[in-house]
Amino acid sequence: CNSYTLSYNATNGPADIRANIRRVAEHNGTVIAFECLPGGKACYASGILPKICANWDPLKTAVEAAHENNLKIAAGIGMFLRFDGTHPEWAAVDINGNPVAGWYDAYNPEVQKYYLDIICEIVMGYDIDIIYLDYIRPGVGGYTDYCRKEFKKKYGKDQMEVGPYDPDFIKWRKDGITEYLKEVRKTVQALKPNVKLMTYVWGMYNTKESRAMQDVPRWSKEAIPDLMQVGNYNKNPYSYRAGSHALAAIRSENGADLIPIMGVGYVVANTASFQ
Repeated sequence: CNSYTLSYNATNGPADIRANIRRVAEHNGTVIAFECLPGGKACYASGILPKICANWDPLKTAVEAAHENNLKIAAGIGMFLRFDGTHPEWAAVDINGNPVAGWYDAYNPEVQKYYLDIICEIVMGYDIDIIYLDYIRPGVGGYTDYCRKEFKKKYGKDQMEVGPYDPDFIKWRKDGITEYLKEVRKTVQALKPNVKLMTYVWGMYNTKESRAMQDVPRWSKEAIPDLMQVGNYNKNPYSYRAGSHALAAIRSENGADLIPIMGVGYVVANTASFQ
């Protein structure tokens, strides 16, 4: 359920959520993912973020409807996304020294605490089954003064000089996201051991040089998230099938479950149409 499939007013919103969740159950679904931070505002009773709905609680309604229909519910959080120019001091910076539109610096301790606090208030406030982290990656950032100081402290280099494909810089960026994800997992398990951790990760594009900086093989091997939803967008079903089979090479016997996304489509006149 997200901002495209529900109304935020108290008259129609609860019915929209219940109808969408009922349809998922009728089609043998098992999990409903609910977007908690559309546009950077809270779709739940937050003490941190401005709320979208003043007179009702969409996440509370979704949790109740999911469990009434014997579905598990994943509370989805878009990580490190910056809306409306908020917190300019937290903005990610690219290799040219420019702020990155739409992104916070994923390595900034204040940013990491901000999102961890949001995760905690959702885990503690709602009977959810899964915390689902989307955008758990740094974008093209990694060049703030803080990042440059930390990278130089460890490797004696300046990423502005060595560039984005320097092996040490790639490792530093990947390790930073991994360590934060481990902190999230530890925190969630301490609060509610039964709540699973799920991440959305890039699939075939998540190569060694990828800007995604998600160490999927390591995450799987160490089972840092319990589940990983793997982006597998392709232009034909054959590529999709090949990409799905390739996931078997990543998954370890005791690692995280990898769930490929069905994203088959084609491009016509610069417009993506999906089937």
